[in-house]
Amino acid sequence: MANKRTLKKFIRNTCGAIAAETLMATAIFPEIKEEDAHNIVRKAAHLQAEFLPKVNVAGRTFVATVEKPTHMATPHRNPAVKALIEEFDKAVVELVKEMNAIFPDSVKQVLKQTVNE
Repeated sequence: MANKRTLKKFIRNTCGAIAAETLMATAIFPEIKEEDAHNIVRKAAHLQAEFLPKVNVAGRTFVATVEKPTHMATPHRNPAVKALIEEFDKAVVELVKEMNAIFPDSVKQVLKQTVNE
């Protein structure tokens, strides 16, 4: 990520995309339980609310350890930010697994056929 703003946009867009895909799938396939879909959306919102404040903390943590700011203090070289991104990626993978689990087998078959065409 080039800077904190870009990282925050990435977090917002990722969580928003997960929520949107879940709600769209619920609208298209009535076999998906709405309660399960709403739980996924809540978890995506919680994930966003959890990680956005951490972006500022991770940035400050690294800059405070550098005596004089240099190009090394950029977020893509910041070990605290790298750790934050890895933690966020793991959380997203778990959320996507939960999202896939709410799809019944009939829906998964339709999606596979669509992809293979």
